[in-house]
Amino acid sequence: MLQGNVAPKYKQVPKYRHNKQASHTNLNLKLIRSNKRRHLKGEHARLLLNNLEKYALVIGVIVALGLMVVLVSTKLTNDVYQYQIVNVDAKVSKFHNLNNNSRQLVSDLQSNDRLQKIAHHNRLSFSSHDVRNVK
Repeated sequence: MLQGNVAPKYKQVPKYRHNKQASHTNLNLKLIRSNKRRHLKGEHARLLLNNLEKYALVIGVIVALGLMVVLVSTKLTNDVYQYQIVNVDAKVSKFHNLNNNSRQLVSDLQSNDRLQKIAHHNRLSFSSHDVRNVK
């Protein structure tokens, strides 16, 4: 709230402007402020900005666009890395299964039952108490 006689001075310009091309629908009420800044009232109202506000608005829009580009590129990069992780995980699972199958095969080849079958097939005797398993 302004105190004393420091209130801004407004001069009222006539409501109706008679122009050759003007019609009754284009009539505006204009107020001219003492610092010569125009304020339009009615259907043709505009926002008046000084240079600092314009530069701040432009910089804000540029920053917002930059952040959007960074967000999209980060999302794409994240998707690419996620795809690579899935591929590596599939390869690890494949080798894990191959490793388990190989362990099972080695265990089967080293079993006493298999050795006894081979000995019996070749007409050999096999005594399990004379065999030591060293790992």
